[in-house]
Amino acid sequence: MVIWFSSNITDFTLSPLIIDEGVDYVGTLTSDTTSIPFYSIVYQPINNLYISGNKVYSYNPFSYYLTKTYTIIIQAVYEGVVLTRQITIKINDVPQPPSDINLTNNRIAEDAPLGSSVGYLETTDPDQFDYFSYKLVEGPGSYDNTSFTI
Repeated sequence: MVIWFSSNITDFTLSPLIIDEGVDYVGTLTSDTTSIPFYSIVYQPINNLYISGNKVYSYNPFSYYLTKTYTIIIQAVYEGVVLTRQITIKINDVPQPPSDINLTNNRIAEDAPLGSSVGYLETTDPDQFDYFSYKLVEGPGSYDNTSFTI
């Protein structure tokens, strides 16, 4: 007696379904077959993802402030069977440090009265809605900190 086992694909998933913003590795596709099916993305809102084998990557890492979820449609083909799934990936907000700080309008007249404004502090940060506080710190260049207030 010969027993035949069907190895047709009946299901596949992407894991994880929640990724941190700022990363280019999205996840791994797994199926219920013995080998890796041929996976392809048949729909995505913007051309940002690609598949290599069974790994999903992004060309440009996601930003939580631009999109909180990203829905795609992936197709798996295995031994002539085609299976299509809609998958939603949640983007996780990850606090990112500021990338720069600047003092605007950093000139003041020589005879300006005490308490005159020298400029404004501006911070460049990938998290566009972050708030900042500033203070003068000890270390190289701090010899005249007592001449300034923030």
